[in-house]
Order: sequence, then structure tokens, then C-alpha cells
Amino acid sequence: MDQGIAATLGAGIGIAGTLGASYLTYAATRHQTRAQIHTEQVRWLRDERKTAYLAFLDEAEKRVEELQGHRRRFSGYMEDAGSSPEWEHERQLMQEWYDQLVVLRRLITRVSLAGPRSVGAAALGVWAGITTVHLALFRLCRGEAVSDAWTQEYERSTDRLFDAQEQFTNEARKVFEEPPL
Repeated sequence: MDQGIAATLGAGIGIAGTLGASYLTYAATRHQTRAQIHTEQVRWLRDERKTAYLAFLDEAEKRVEELQGHRRRFSGYMEDAGSSPEWEHERQLMQEWYDQLVVLRRLITRVSLAGPRSVGAAALGVWAGITTVHLALFRLCRGEAVSDAWTQEYERSTDRLFDAQEQFTNEARKVFEEPPL
């Protein structure tokens, strides 16, 4: 009988060991699968953010360069602010330019969705800067006299725009420098 009990005990221990090993293998595989999924999600999110941020930056820089081009053209005929035929053409160009800002606005939405909020807020700051500079130039097209006050307003608005662009870049950089989620 002692051999029967020993055999039964040995078989029970063998079964328990097999079940324990199977459970540990299952748990380790499950953990590894979750970690792999998490890593893939983090990589996907970083790629989406990078794409959204770069698209926004490209469009914003394009719009800023266009505003600077308007400003350079305006300097050629600022003495007769708003009254020459060139100004009427410039008013139309500025309105068309403003209508095209819908592309930048969509990219802000994309940046906001990609997150985090600090980057979305910085993107809105760039938007505000661009529209403020546009407004200053549009006022000039409408015939408001060029004065020291206008020049100061324009310079302040461009300074705020460049500060906002730097803020966006810094916030985006933080996202990529920090360890992943």
C-alpha cells in the first residue's frame, strides 16, 4: 500500500506542477502580449502626433511667410495707404488668404485630438498670432493711416506670433523628449 500512496502522491504532485507551470506560462504570455500591445499603441500615438505637429508647423510657417510677403509688398506703396488701385487688389488677396486659413484651423483640430492639451493650446496661440498679424495688415489695406501706433501694433503682433510659434515648438518637443506613456 505504501507504494500505491507514493505513486498517487507523486502523480498528484506532477499534475500540480504541470498545472502551476501552465498557469505561469499563461500569465507570462498574457503580460508579454499586453506589454507588446501597449508599446505598439504608444508608437502609433507618437507617430500620429508627429504627423499632426509637422503638418501644422508646415502650414503655419507657410502662412507666416505669406504674411511677411504681404508686408514687404505693402512697404512699396504705404504712402497712399488704402487709396491706390494696388490696395484694392491687396484687400482682395488678404481676404482670399484669410479664407484659406480653414486648412490651418483643421490642423489645429488634428493637433488637439493628438494631444496633449498643452500642445493644442500652443497651436491655438499660433492661430491667434497669425490672425492678429493678418488683422493689422488688413487694417492697413482698408486705408487706416500708417502711423507709429500702427507700426508698433504690427511689431507687437509679430513678436507675439513668433513667441507663440516658439511655445508650440517647445510643447511639442516636450512630448517627444518625455518617456512614453
